[in-house]
Amino acid sequence: MKLQLVRAALASMDAIWEVSPQARFVHVEPLIHVAVPRDRPELAETALSDHATQFEAYNIMAGWRHPELGGAAKYLDIIGCNFYHDNQWFCRGAYVSWHEETPDPDWVPLHRLIQQVYKRYQRPMIISETSHYGGNRPAWMRMITREVQQVLSQQIPLLGVCLYPILDRSDWENDDHWHNSGLWDYQLGEEGRHLRVLAPDYAAEIQRAGQLFPQASPNKVFTTVLGGY
Repeated sequence: MKLQLVRAALASMDAIWEVSPQARFVHVEPLIHVAVPRDRPELAETALSDHATQFEAYNIMAGWRHPELGGAAKYLDIIGCNFYHDNQWFCRGAYVSWHEETPDPDWVPLHRLIQQVYKRYQRPMIISETSHYGGNRPAWMRMITREVQQVLSQQIPLLGVCLYPILDRSDWENDDHWHNSGLWDYQLGEEGRHLRVLAPDYAAEIQRAGQLFPQASPNKVFTTVLGGY
């Protein structure tokens, strides 16, 4: 399946470039870390192998693997990394827990994971999806902001950060469960109507983040979206 998807992606990019040579492409994968359980050192090799799976599609697209598909460096344009609190776990075990004040010792900071990707591919990058839920949202955004500052201080071309979701969403498998993970939550109003309600602490952290990066145009977007806040 992965080979077929890459084959389709390569053909699609070629077709688009024929009519729009200036087109750019963002290729998105989860950014993960698979840790070795402290009491299972024999899983070290398996953990490393599992960790490397996140790079398979990029390697094929760049022509490093399965060169018969026609991959080349030009196809690996902009790399998008989806990063959430549950993107790190112990091999064959539980998630590596994140907390702003006391992260698990096995938690790898985001800037180090981005360093790994940039060292491999030397391509511009974006954080293509990130968010937390409930009361964790402001703390998560503070962490993302600090990590982005670290990345940019190392001259890594991180071009932007995309929140997902903007509006709260229901669970993929349970339409009745809402995660409170958006910039706006949904609340049930009169006559059963769903109302959009701004998450103020989250919004404040997003605005603060925008102010820390005056060179980035997204601050204007934050100001527009949150204008009445």
